[in-house]
Amino acid sequence: MLVKVLHCSVCALEFPAKLIVKHMERCFVRNEKQSCYGTPNKSQVNPYNIFCEQFNKANNTFCKRLRVLCSEHYKSTENATKVCGYPFAWNKNKFRSVIKTFDDMQALLQEGFCHCPRKNCLQHHNWVQNAMGLIDVELLNLLIKLDEWFEKKTTLQVSETMRGDVLSLFCDKTVRFNTSVDKDSSIL
Repeated sequence: MLVKVLHCSVCALEFPAKLIVKHMERCFVRNEKQSCYGTPNKSQVNPYNIFCEQFNKANNTFCKRLRVLCSEHYKSTENATKVCGYPFAWNKNKFRSVIKTFDDMQALLQEGFCHCPRKNCLQHHNWVQNAMGLIDVELLNLLIKLDEWFEKKTTLQVSETMRGDVLSLFCDKTVRFNTSVDKDSSIL
């Protein structure tokens, strides 16, 4: 019997193909724990509890990873009796935005889902956490875009209030040059 062996993309060690997915996840988590993504202050705004915010006593910082993707602090509630539940509709190799991925849940489950026990399913390992991570990344992108629009709105409001201000007109130090050329001084 020939056992297919693959190399881990994180540590470059060889592992059997059946075990490579779980090993790569553990290997990635091990390396991720060595990195610090934190700030000394807790976020003033943490909408939808998107950031981890766990306090790290080793370096006195608050974790700023996405909560569901934080390998250090987030522990998924694995239940051995649960089925995998991966929707087979996602097996089609076409691009879908995150919003369209979860748009119609009835249509998503019409093609069926994986019935293997979650603990034993090697093909769809950790798909729930990855899907939740996709949603949080999309939410974070929308929040960043919203923040940019608020900054732009504030800038426009400030420029609008300063537009007709008499004091600003008096304090304006713009030097205007006379662009008209005197006909007498032109060289023939």
